[in-house]
Amino acid sequence: MRDDVGDVVASTCLRLRGKFDVDIAKALTMRHTLLIALESGFRRVCVETDCLKLHNHISKGNVPFTEFGLIVYDIL
Repeated sequence: MRDDVGDVVASTCLRLRGKFDVDIAKALTMRHTLLIALESGFRRVCVETDCLKLHNHISKGNVPFTEFGLIVYDIL
């Protein structure tokens, strides 16, 4: 995680065991990153993703009734 001038202020690592679809792995990663940000005291964050599916669901607040949707719900 970087601050407004680009300096690293926190970092994290998440080890996932198992086989996941890419969109689920990206969503799990974002959820983990947001949890670390909250635990580090950040209240306003800007997140980036290269997963269009994840971006669209989060920006529209669309939560499908799937495993992916459960993670999106947690993120929101």
